[in-house]
Amino acid sequence: ECHDIVASETTCMIFFLFHCLSFYFVVVMDEITYIYYFINLIFGFCFQIFRNHPVFILFTCYSLREKQ
Repeated sequence: ECHDIVASETTCMIFFLFHCLSFYFVVVMDEITYIYYFINLIFGFCFQIFRNHPVFILFTCYSLREKQ
């Protein structure tokens, strides 16, 4: 199980980076919006792992504020 946790954290960090990148692409290009929301769905599975991560919390707040 320890190996699964490490693997999932690495995978989620990759999705987290894609999440950040896609967010800035959405600001520039509407066509990427669908990809962004698709990544959001995948990224949602990682929520439990990064929920208490300070960077994740800051980015989530920023992301939600920008969407509104």
